[in-house]
Amino acid sequence: MRALLLALGTLAAGFPTSVIAQAAAEPTEYLAKLQSEGDRNRVLNQMEIGTRYFWAERDDLSAAAFNDAIEKIETVFKQDPGATKARSLWYEEGSKSFKGEPYERAMVYYYRGLGYLRAGDYENARAAFRQGLMQDAFAEELQDQADFALLLYLEAWASHLNGDADLRDEAMKRVKAIRPDVPDIGADHDTLVLVETGTAPRKLGDGANHSYFVYRRGKGFKENKAELLLGSEPLRLYPIEDVYTQASTRGGRAIDKILDGKVEFKRTTGSVGSGLAQGATMFSAMGGGGAAAGAIGAVGAIASLMSANAKPRADTRQWSSLPDTVHVLTLASAKAGSAPVVVKYYAGEEPGAREDQPITFKADPKGKRLGLLRSR
Repeated sequence: MRALLLALGTLAAGFPTSVIAQAAAEPTEYLAKLQSEGDRNRVLNQMEIGTRYFWAERDDLSAAAFNDAIEKIETVFKQDPGATKARSLWYEEGSKSFKGEPYERAMVYYYRGLGYLRAGDYENARAAFRQGLMQDAFAEELQDQADFALLLYLEAWASHLNGDADLRDEAMKRVKAIRPDVPDIGADHDTLVLVETGTAPRKLGDGANHSYFVYRRGKGFKENKAELLLGSEPLRLYPIEDVYTQASTRGGRAIDKILDGKVEFKRTTGSVGSGLAQGATMFSAMGGGGAAAGAIGAVGAIASLMSANAKPRADTRQWSSLPDTVHVLTLASAKAGSAPVVVKYYAGEEPGAREDQPITFKADPKGKRLGLLRSR
């Protein structure tokens, strides 16, 4: 540890802060895992890599990681009959290669869409947010059932920046069906503030032999509200999405049914094995041939052995670098001005849940501004 601190001190003495931040954000652990764990965890590792590069503003590397994850996801999750059949086969075999839960797949498109926004590519940003909504809709194999307000809101924002007022208003109508109190996007708004708070939902094995999993809210944070302080004027950011809620309300997931099926298989084959073994004893007692009774007993023993070895275990792999909640605010750049702006954090209505953080607004190639910040 001392050697590490000395190395960091030497780095700090000789390099600009931005270089130090990028070095600290280098996802060395996950780059190594990407090589060693292969396809089984490829999507998961690219999610972790892409997030770290995204927040380090290394957009080319972030885009490459998320694009690779998206390519793998879309081999199974896309809207055509062949993919539906592939999903069925994949689910029946369980989660051998990680593709993520619906909320995780949706969040891949969220970050990819934000990357397009930073590049001033509003049409591709809108397409990415729409594709994320499709992943949410796949949660229960019901189309057009997505309730991911964050992605709908960002779709509306991308349309707004692209000058597509009708598409913006259509998307906002859908947002308001989910979040009736969400503020409107003003006609003169050209600045989006987006703040992530908290830590990722936790995916925990539960039940006998951890045969299924449950979600719990992330740990180690108090902040659940955020406020933008423009000089002396406070502007509360709107909590557009609770990622934990998205994770924990995916009822009816096919993977759950598969896990339940394995448990039922264990119970069923156990009783079948026991019944066959009992049948062999009865057959022998009734004067049946010893060879026949032995054969029946052997079948029962094999079935019982299969039952004993069927140990269903929930797949608790998860994307660890997601936030708990995402907050948004749009405004006109003239209102934000050039004065220093900070974000204040609250636990409910209590201030000081975390230290204030400065936020920087950066213009895309078309002059629209984006302020991104995460509390953790």
